[in-house]
Amino acid sequence: MWKEAAGFTLVEVIVAASMMFAVLFALYAIFDVSVRAFGYGGDRLESVGNARLALGRMEREIRAAYPYDLTSDPPKRYLFLDPADPTKPAVPTATRIAFGNETGGDRSIGATEVIGYYLSGHDLKRSKGGSVQTLVDSVPTDGLRFTPCRSPDDCPPALAITDEAEIRLLRIELSVEVRRRGQDPTRQTLATDVYLRNRGGQR
Repeated sequence: MWKEAAGFTLVEVIVAASMMFAVLFALYAIFDVSVRAFGYGGDRLESVGNARLALGRMEREIRAAYPYDLTSDPPKRYLFLDPADPTKPAVPTATRIAFGNETGGDRSIGATEVIGYYLSGHDLKRSKGGSVQTLVDSVPTDGLRFTPCRSPDDCPPALAITDEAEIRLLRIELSVEVRRRGQDPTRQTLATDVYLRNRGGQR
């Protein structure tokens, strides 16, 4: 007599395979979400960290802005310079600033001591002398703003500043964007008020 062979029917195999694929798909979905979240968190941490470093550097250098030439007669005491002609004073624009840090001990600002910050596309640039470097590369087109002010109580000023000598502090706002696949980018903004050491800054 023939014995009946034990085994799985085709229907049972199909059901088992379907369940296995469903479990694998669910595991993949969980893994994909976790990887995206981890990647976004890492990108956000890096972008904000770079922005904090750049903001700190701008704050230190702007606070130390030095009069253009104290040896001339009369002394040229202006701190902020015209980027197109650094020998002349200028009120910083919303997205561009130039000034000098005196490092040679001669009480004046030379061409190699002129520092500038500006936005080019999505890059925050720093220039000094003839060199230019990118500090942050994830800045939105409206993500950099310099606001010259007369005092912390009038910032932004009710009446726009047109004379460089009126500036007592400078407010800096810097934003960065972090992009997520399939979603709108998220933005984080950092801000600080910089008191000018060589113009009787309060801090």
